[in-house]
Amino acid sequence: MTIIINLAILTIELAVIAAAAWVAFTSSIGFGALTAALILLVGYGLERDRLRHDVPFYLSQPGTASRWRAIALGLLAAAEAIGRALLAGAVAILTFSGKDSERLLLLTILFGAVTFFGSSLLRRLSRTFAARPARWGYFRLAVPLGVMFSLAIQASVGIGLLKLNSLSEIARMIVFDLPERPDLGELTDIMFNIKQTLDALVFAFLERLTGPTYAKAISVIVSLNVLGGLVISIYAVVVTEIVRRLEDTWLPRTTVSEPPTRPARP
Repeated sequence: MTIIINLAILTIELAVIAAAAWVAFTSSIGFGALTAALILLVGYGLERDRLRHDVPFYLSQPGTASRWRAIALGLLAAAEAIGRALLAGAVAILTFSGKDSERLLLLTILFGAVTFFGSSLLRRLSRTFAARPARWGYFRLAVPLGVMFSLAIQASVGIGLLKLNSLSEIARMIVFDLPERPDLGELTDIMFNIKQTLDALVFAFLERLTGPTYAKAISVIVSLNVLGGLVISIYAVVVTEIVRRLEDTWLPRTTVSEPPTRPARP
């Protein structure tokens, strides 16, 4: 029975990730709005709790708790959550916009795969080390997941799954093919090629300084694709919270076995 329940939970987890990926593939604007909304809902409370712990660390005399201090922390937490939501929403829109359906499909698959890895990692951390998935996913895993997403994109380019245009081809597209009032899809297609071309130029520059081995590792980290981790991390958090709630509800709680006690003598 436990195996069946775990399979059902895994199916739900994959379905939620697939639903998010489907929104990203079909509507970049809707996906960006959904990403920003999730960060606002989840991030405000996390930012507020973080600030409550950070103030005594950074200020030698933080003062006693007061109404005005609570209001100030709430406003600062709201500002940080809104800023992060706007940045992640913009990244989501720019990443999944365009008219190249093959590129969008591949990026959607990579998004789903990295999100599943992130949710699986958060689930393991919560079960093994009693880590809080929301705090780890929101504050700690955005950069690692972004690096993984960037590495997957660079690998796709390397094996030919993603086709990039040269700088001369991009310039010709901008001068001759781009209409006077381009839509979002046309702009993002060109921006993606420019971004990947800039990453290639950075790699060529680093290769001259450090050699090809170190240049590949550094270029993945400094790539703009790492910003995708801001988007992936919030979905990994939401999926993990759903999975953990299902596990707590459906699976029997296991307790640490204790040595049997001897019955008291009459």
